[in-house]
Amino acid sequence: MARADATRITALALMLAATAVGCQKKDAVQDEWTTGKFVPKADKPAEKLEPLPRFSCKLVGKLQQWRYNPVISVLSDGRVLVAGGRQSKKWLTSSEIFDPATGRAEPTGPMKHERAEMSTVKLADGRVLVFGGGARPLELFDPKTRTWRVVGQLKQEAVGVAGVQLADGKVYIAGGELTDRREMSKQAFFWEPGSGKLSKLTELQLGLRGAAYLTAAGKIALLARAPEEEKPRLRVTDPASGSVDELKPEGIVLKALSELGRAKGDEQVALAHGSDGKLASPPTGLRGAALLRFFPSRRSWRSLAKLHHDHGSGGAVAALSPDKLLVLGGSTELESAVELCAP
Repeated sequence: MARADATRITALALMLAATAVGCQKKDAVQDEWTTGKFVPKADKPAEKLEPLPRFSCKLVGKLQQWRYNPVISVLSDGRVLVAGGRQSKKWLTSSEIFDPATGRAEPTGPMKHERAEMSTVKLADGRVLVFGGGARPLELFDPKTRTWRVVGQLKQEAVGVAGVQLADGKVYIAGGELTDRREMSKQAFFWEPGSGKLSKLTELQLGLRGAAYLTAAGKIALLARAPEEEKPRLRVTDPASGSVDELKPEGIVLKALSELGRAKGDEQVALAHGSDGKLASPPTGLRGAALLRFFPSRRSWRSLAKLHHDHGSGGAVAALSPDKLLVLGGSTELESAVELCAP
């Protein structure tokens, strides 16, 4: 009887130990993701890409047109829309689709208006909404027809307009820096994908330019710069009142944005969204010839891979998957090169 009890106790102990090990592994994975080390499985559209050693970058192709400050958006099939931008003082209307698997770029129909430093939101149905960039009209790109159409008009022409899609599908659009004078805009709107209706909201209490994100609680966070400010600061806004208040960093994304606002240099944050539009990996940034990743445990951005070219402040980063990042664009014609990186 005692031997049987001992056997049962041993079996129970082994089972509990196995469970504990499993929990430790699960917690370890979560901790690695939080610190920026963990790389989840790639999205299906990115699985066709050749494996790339971690912490390395590879030249995979060239854009048809050199672009400074273009907009970049990952499409549902894993290809990338690259639109607008500048060439010296010339602003572009052209757009193209780059295929990371083949390294080839093909032109699409041009936008109706020339743009640079514009903003983009990828919708659930695969279409891409572009706004700002020095033009009042909102334009919608349809990957099926490879064409653009105007779907509304902002109040003012501005660059650096903030925008984010909310849980109910509406796209919040606000702020920007006016292109005809050095002044921040207070404009704010909702755009509805279903009806295409653009609704004017209460103006912001403070003119801003920057980018918008959603907090874990569904609030609208702004990494934005106000007049007379050299660096962007983290704020929160309520569309109903137009309030603009200080926001305490919470979670990996807001902590990364907060540190980015205080960092020196020309980092560009790229919250790594997959082809489904959902956040796929820790925040990634670009500074010249270095690819950066944010480590919350250290509250800092660290260099993870060296790029082949210095893309300057005119480059752009897109996440094909958690472990595949595309870097393109730049301040000189040399940066028409496209690089694939594994951070």
